Amino acid sequence: MTISIFFSFIIAHYGFLPGVIILLTLIGLPIIYGLVVYPKFGILVYLFLAYVIMFVGKFEIDFPLGTIMDGMIVLFFLGLFIQKKRKKNGAFLKGQ
Repeated sequence: MTISIFFSFIIAHYGFLPGVIILLTLIGLPIIYGLVVYPKFGILVYLFLAYVIMFVGKFEIDFPLGTIMDGMIVLFFLGLFIQKKRKKNGAFLKGQ
């Protein structure tokens, strides 16, 4: 309830855009963390968004969705390199 009051206050005083930015940040940061830390999650999110991009493309939204996908690949590979440094035997790729 406190969060809804906070969002209502932000939107009432500053407009719709800051509320959307806060909401996207609350959704985006856990997804970015998941892409970097959990490689399987990164693959699943990437495959899901590959289909969603084709659906969103039908609405003719002028937004660089392909660039977002490229950024996701960079985050995914960053996570792979971090996991490789931590676990030298490659167990993170074997699902162990």
